[in-house]
Amino acid sequence: MRALPFLSLYLSIAVSPQHGASAQERTLLNAYKTPLELLTAPGNYYFLEFPLHPDNENANENDQGLQPMCGNGSPYSFVFKRGTDAHVSKLLIEFEGGEACWEEGSCTCDNPDSNDLLARNNRETPWYNYLQNLEEGITAEGYFPTLDQCRGIESGFVQTGSGYLFGNDMFDVPIALRGLSEDTSDVTDTAQEWWEALGGSSDNDDVRDWSYLLLPHCTLDWHLGHRKDPVATGCTNANGEETVYHRGGVNVEFVKDWITTQFDSLDALVVTSGGTVGGCHSSDLEKSAKHTSSIAPAFLGTRLGGIDLQDQDTPNSVLVMMDGSNLFNPELPSYIDMKDRWDTVDIGSSEDGSDGSTLRNTMEFMVKNSFPQLQYAWLASELGGETSFGTGTSASETLREESEEEMWLSMVKSSRPNSFHVFVPKDVDYSEATCPLYAFPNLPSSDQEGVRNFVGEVTNFMSWSEDVATSQASTESSGGFHPTFLTLALCAAGALWSIWIAYYILYYYRSTHSQTLPSSPTELWLTALTHSPRLFLFISLLTPVLFSYAAYAQSGYTLPINLNFDTYLEIDSDMESVARNYDAVQKFQEGSLEIEESNCAVLNGELFVSKADKDAFGVRKDREDFGVRNLKNYNSTFGSKQTITLEDASFQMEIESTTHTDSRNLQSGGKGQLISILYQNRNGGTVFTPETLYEIYDFEQALYNYPGFDR
Repeated sequence: MRALPFLSLYLSIAVSPQHGASAQERTLLNAYKTPLELLTAPGNYYFLEFPLHPDNENANENDQGLQPMCGNGSPYSFVFKRGTDAHVSKLLIEFEGGEACWEEGSCTCDNPDSNDLLARNNRETPWYNYLQNLEEGITAEGYFPTLDQCRGIESGFVQTGSGYLFGNDMFDVPIALRGLSEDTSDVTDTAQEWWEALGGSSDNDDVRDWSYLLLPHCTLDWHLGHRKDPVATGCTNANGEETVYHRGGVNVEFVKDWITTQFDSLDALVVTSGGTVGGCHSSDLEKSAKHTSSIAPAFLGTRLGGIDLQDQDTPNSVLVMMDGSNLFNPELPSYIDMKDRWDTVDIGSSEDGSDGSTLRNTMEFMVKNSFPQLQYAWLASELGGETSFGTGTSASETLREESEEEMWLSMVKSSRPNSFHVFVPKDVDYSEATCPLYAFPNLPSSDQEGVRNFVGEVTNFMSWSEDVATSQASTESSGGFHPTFLTLALCAAGALWSIWIAYYILYYYRSTHSQTLPSSPTELWLTALTHSPRLFLFISLLTPVLFSYAAYAQSGYTLPINLNFDTYLEIDSDMESVARNYDAVQKFQEGSLEIEESNCAVLNGELFVSKADKDAFGVRKDREDFGVRNLKNYNSTFGSKQTITLEDASFQMEIESTTHTDSRNLQSGGKGQLISILYQNRNGGTVFTPETLYEIYDFEQALYNYPGFDR
């Protein structure tokens, strides 16, 4: 397991926590009161939670009167990573996997005597143990930022502590934390992993620059439950008989509301389930059934893509990627099981409601009735090979299970041939069951090359792919004629040559037939000029005016004219260019830090920024650029807000040049401006590789050679 070395200092004194035992629980950013406009740092991770006891409790319930929460009653939280400004409206959503239970006594129990703070029990979010039992000691030593950072947490810190924050091992990590390749030191390795192919064929569209959401699974119900009261698991803990809240569907519902409130529109949406290539199979069918990948991503993708965000005329703007290989397990819960235990509201009933076909029947209905912009990437089991369902007493029984999946896939694909894409892996090793929490990690036994090629082919259908964009641009450009200056010049020259050619043909014809010779084009031009000078002048002026107006309209009725006379006097040397760029970066850094401090003051001061007041989506602004709202008047979950001014709130934010200098990357020292640099390998892993060190050396040499730089 990947871990922080210094965390081991605290493991010997920590005890296994029980929810509610702590007098003062540590909290995260309040998702109800944290708008996207205050999450301004691209690439940083924000941990947001839905508090269980807000000021107005009834305002934070759904139509059934339910609040979001995890299985053990702890608050539900999720992770958001803001994309770069160019890609902030492209969103990748990853659902965490994990087992479910639908009968009392079938749930996997924790060891009540264990002091392992890192063990996942799927009753709470992955980072909850760390937040309540490790964070205070670690952050006190200055090793790691707190998870409630209003500035977000840099990806380097999150990657370093991923084993403690996400409960993963070296292979099973969330998509946002995965590098370019397994061996990041090999700069010649250009092969894409499957998640990189999600960005499409454009070199400028890296999926790691997109916005990202991670939804943890902490309710033992595959993100589907809406049950109000807790139910017994058949396990015991320090408080006696253990109970669990099955509210996974409620949690997803509130995250969906947060997304629709924060985003005006999405340019791209990818929703993926946790799972592994070929499925999580085991000779124990009941155990395998518990680790079935959730179909909740399909529900969320359908609702976001078809109703809330996308223009109905925009095709192929939503991709749902699912592991469907385990949906033919005969031990899956029936409609009755899920309704009685989880109180599901989205699952459709099968004919008698008592068999395990409910989940795949629901998926079949969704695919056949999905919106035009939805595309499905379905990862099946290894059809015709060794599968976990080939455990019957005879070869014919094995073939029957395999044929059932094949026939179902063929039927569904025939209903949506252009939007339902199926991948059948090859050479999957089922000898040892592996059930990862996150989406299709690069396991040694999985067909990663096949998945990579499959995802690349599917994304070629998507609206954000370069191939589709090029095709659409070609279609749009073919709708009208947009001549260039060279085209017009050639047309004029062609017309002139045509006139002279016609003249010589006519001249030759009349001279051979003893007829009156025609006037030349030059003579006709002089005659028109001398006999009708006003008309000739009017036509001479009208022609360039018409062409100029056409060019002006083509440029969007704008004239890019540089009116800054000082720029004409600038020295355009390399040194001056570096100096100007450096000054611009410095001002941007100072402005960004001021915005972050303003945002933190707004969040800590319980003020809300109205999303309706911003001019354009995704643009980072100072607080003066948008209205500020008082959260005490925030009367619904994501509802209306009453506007007040900063003066009305008796709120002062004066940021001086000497304030919070210890938290800035650009500081003021005795010798002038100081630059603190934190190096991070974008591809993941260490920066201590020969190639990276050479790049660092070259970069620092460039700084040392800068005029006026004092080491």
